[in-house]
Amino acid sequence: MENMSPKVKKKLSECVLSQKQVYILLAVIIILQILNVTYYFAFRKEGFHSDEMWSYGFANSFFEPYMYSNVDGSPAMGVWRDGTDFEEYITVQPGEQFRFDSVWYNEVPDMHPPLYPAILHLICSFFPNVFSKYFAYLINIIAMAVGQVYLYRTALRLCKSDFLGVITCIFWGFCNGFVNLNIYLRAYPLITMLSIMLMFYHTRLYLSEGSFTGNLIKIGLIIIAGALSHHYFLVLSFIIVACFCFFYLFKRQWKNMFIYAFSMLGSVLLSFAAFPAAISHLFQFGSEETRLNNNMPLLHGIRYTFGLIQEAYSGYRISAYATSWYSYIVVALVSIIALAVPLCFLFRNEVWFKKFAGKVKDGIISFGRNFDFMLLFIVISVFFVLGVVSYNVNLNSMADLSDRYIFFVMPWAGVAAVLICKHICKAIKPLYNAHKYNIIAWLCCTLLAFSSSMCPIKYLFESCQYGRGIASTVNENSRYIMVMESEWVLTSYPYKLMGCNSFFPTSVATYKQSIEEIGNITPDNDTYLLLDTSVLDAYSAFLEGEKDEDGNVENGTVKYVYEDDKFKEKIVTEQDVIDIFEKDIFPGYKMQFNCSEYVFGRMIHTFNIVPEEDYTDVPINDFVMEYKEMQKELKEKEFKSEEDALKKQEEKLKEKENLLKEEEQELKEKQEELKEKIEKAEKEEAEKAEQKSEKKSVSVSE
Repeated sequence: MENMSPKVKKKLSECVLSQKQVYILLAVIIILQILNVTYYFAFRKEGFHSDEMWSYGFANSFFEPYMYSNVDGSPAMGVWRDGTDFEEYITVQPGEQFRFDSVWYNEVPDMHPPLYPAILHLICSFFPNVFSKYFAYLINIIAMAVGQVYLYRTALRLCKSDFLGVITCIFWGFCNGFVNLNIYLRAYPLITMLSIMLMFYHTRLYLSEGSFTGNLIKIGLIIIAGALSHHYFLVLSFIIVACFCFFYLFKRQWKNMFIYAFSMLGSVLLSFAAFPAAISHLFQFGSEETRLNNNMPLLHGIRYTFGLIQEAYSGYRISAYATSWYSYIVVALVSIIALAVPLCFLFRNEVWFKKFAGKVKDGIISFGRNFDFMLLFIVISVFFVLGVVSYNVNLNSMADLSDRYIFFVMPWAGVAAVLICKHICKAIKPLYNAHKYNIIAWLCCTLLAFSSSMCPIKYLFESCQYGRGIASTVNENSRYIMVMESEWVLTSYPYKLMGCNSFFPTSVATYKQSIEEIGNITPDNDTYLLLDTSVLDAYSAFLEGEKDEDGNVENGTVKYVYEDDKFKEKIVTEQDVIDIFEKDIFPGYKMQFNCSEYVFGRMIHTFNIVPEEDYTDVPINDFVMEYKEMQKELKEKEFKSEEDALKKQEEKLKEKENLLKEEEQELKEKQEELKEKIEKAEKEEAEKAEQKSEKKSVSVSE
């Protein structure tokens, strides 16, 4: 600033916004971010994760947590059930409004606390018998707005800059990770908001801002609310509380440490008192053997989850597996140290070296005095949560959808990234004087561009519908026989089949045991078979696919591993199921293909059960089949192009061969000509020699 001209200083001072203008700018940014998320939620989100249906089920089902099992022990699978069961599961029924005791009851067998479904139940209670995805989304909208305000307030205090506070909100709120978080109808937006508030009030404690007691009360309430929203919030609370206990020990503030520690412990105990089942939930982890067999190794898991945070902000993800880059860093550091030590010893008495050493010493002392402990605590907290999640979650099966378990620390990571960039900028004085923090804004905008183009929106659950779709077949007379991959998948269907007459839920593994029960009805025009092909595809791949050297069968982009003898008897194809329905369950009827679509990532084929005389042969088709056909056509084109290329090569080789033959023939002819010439020359020489000898003999005789 000292080197700047008065005109430049004046322009900069004119560009500084007032506090009111900053708040208006922040409000506009938050509204734009909510509109961006709402676009994806309203126009791009077509289906739901089973957990999203569980959100509504645990909130609104009256003392009945699961669709696939009944509390009274009566069978819920393999029997005909009334279609109203779907509606009763995900909507509040008249007379059952504001029954939070039911919410608490439903969450006991589940592994989640009850605050989020209680809030959802509160909203749904005002609209009995009505299901809308916007009831849960309303919670997300509030969480977005409140979370962004507190994120700004946190970054403002840590970065000591309105500009960087706004940049932090832009960095988190416009990345695709923010979209993924808020189009997902679970407790994660709520606990993300609470985690940001937890970081904010700990920042106030760190900066000794406001009343110590007031901050403790607010942190305690946040921990109670967070613990009643998701168990992983306790993990984050534990590590940040541990960091602050050490911080007070380091500062020798013994009294504050004990008051703080016991206050936080009291908050956790109060949350357990409000929901005692949380205690058993926390200790219901799988066995160590199961964890080791199913989960990634811990370090790989931490790299994988950290890569998910990277992907959310930048679209780029580091490998979960060990790479050689860190080896290069270690070698470089060792080389620098090995070179620096002898040089320091060699120049230890030089005046310039003593000045340099003095500056380094002063810099280290200054760094220690001004060390940003809050940044350290944020980084430690993020990686501690990543470690716990990696230890407990089966990242191999959850794959990319594992990011939901770490959404609530992503804003912490964003604050840490901006804060680190700020410290680096300030350390490089020429850069800071010339650009101040503009370079951070440029970097954030660049990463957001990559995030928008490369980070996938994962929670849209697109249906890839072929035909009219399942929902179009639903009416007051429609009946459905549901042959699913597994019993729990029934949770994914209520929003699709609400309003139907009845349904028969079963699975690919058990439907043969219910042949008589299924056949108790006489099919009509509104009787449908919903067939989950996700498992059947795997079986079909075994029959149709070509095995590689390891025994794997490739089916599209997926590989299956089977042992011939072990799985031959268990193989069931889609046609096998259709044959059993047509021959054994409903003789005289045919399965006429109606439509296909994805329901929670599973391709469902819908068949209308019609009399043989009314049957029309409609080819079975779906997105997967079309994809396979496209792949097949591409392979055929590639094969044809390769075949054509080979033919051209053969033709060229033949041409070359013919040329070689012609050249060889010419060479032979030339060799014969040369041979004739040599023979002729030899003959002429022999004749000349003979003539000479005759002349000599004549001259001798004379």
